[in-house]
Amino acid sequence: MTAGLPPQRVRDPALEAVPWWFVTALKGLHPRALVESPLSFRKRGVFITSGALQRA
Repeated sequence: MTAGLPPQRVRDPALEAVPWWFVTALKGLHPRALVESPLSFRKRGVFITSGALQRA
């Protein structure tokens, strides 16, 4: 592993959620989750709202 870079396995397409996975079942919040999810989550097909982790 190179210092500061994630391991190669994190780019494995098998680790992507297909179909996309939204933490909330409330479809009205899905557009918000598409915008607010961290990039690393979006790249893997996981979508959350900005407040989702604050409630966890």
